[in-house]
Amino acid sequence: MEERLEAILIWLEESVKATGEFVAEQTPEVIREIILFHRVLYSCLVGFFLIILLILWTRAARNKCWGRELRNSDTEDLAAANLFGTGILTFVSVVVIAANLSNFLMVWLTPRLFLIEWVGRAF
Repeated sequence: MEERLEAILIWLEESVKATGEFVAEQTPEVIREIILFHRVLYSCLVGFFLIILLILWTRAARNKCWGRELRNSDTEDLAAANLFGTGILTFVSVVVIAANLSNFLMVWLTPRLFLIEWVGRAF
């Protein structure tokens, strides 16, 4: 019985050492992947909503929906709807950009601080 218990403890000790070595080898690569993933994620979010803003405001300027001259057969109601839609989408885009801008800057400028906060949020 003691021999079997000793064999189990030796196997457990070897498994723990092997696991520790594996984690020590993989940690730098995992950290790089986490940072890369979040850099791409926040860059895409901020970029996507900046493009939406650009399209919305270019379209609004082209259609002159600010109460000035209306093109073709547009009515004042359509101009008001365009303005309202542009305003709502602009507000949503600005909120999303503002919410992600700090993370965007943190992951690009201070990746170690980002990792500390990311681990803190995970637990």
